Amino acid sequence: MGLLEKERATIEALWLYQPADRFLTFQLMEAAIFLGLSAICLFVAAGCLRFSLSKSR
Repeated sequence: MGLLEKERATIEALWLYQPADRFLTFQLMEAAIFLGLSAICLFVAAGCLRFSLSKSR
């Protein structure tokens, strides 16, 4: 294994590593993002359905 491969492996290890003390923070951030996106999708779907039903009357 050459020097370049060792440096690349070290960079990959640093890139993939998430400290245990920040695990809950990352999980809460991810949950907030997904909850926000799902709320947006729900409102868009409800708006499309409402518009579609009002147009068909």
